[in-house]
Amino acid sequence: MRITGFLPAVALVALACDSTTNSSPADIDVASDVFTPSLYTVPATDMVVTWRWSSGRHNVTFETGGVASGDYTLGVFERDFGPLAAGTYRYRCTIHSSSFTVGMVGSIVKP
Repeated sequence: MRITGFLPAVALVALACDSTTNSSPADIDVASDVFTPSLYTVPATDMVVTWRWSSGRHNVTFETGGVASGDYTLGVFERDFGPLAAGTYRYRCTIHSSSFTVGMVGSIVKP
């Protein structure tokens, strides 16, 4: 695991960044009003990221618009970052955050 940054996971409570770069597909846990990891760098070998709901009612909504997960309590949502330009793609659960910087938020980095 390589720590590359910091994002607040819950308003007024700063949690240590949980950043990952793997050679296997990303799995981001969606539970307890937190995305884990909240910062993920997609590897060139597999740019599909999978969010897996394990508790609570949440969604994945991207700042740049486009594809969104819808609200779920269990299930999975996948997005392929391969065709997208390099950059940082911020997302949030609109149920548990009021902006892309506070609350239940996360970022995907495509180098």
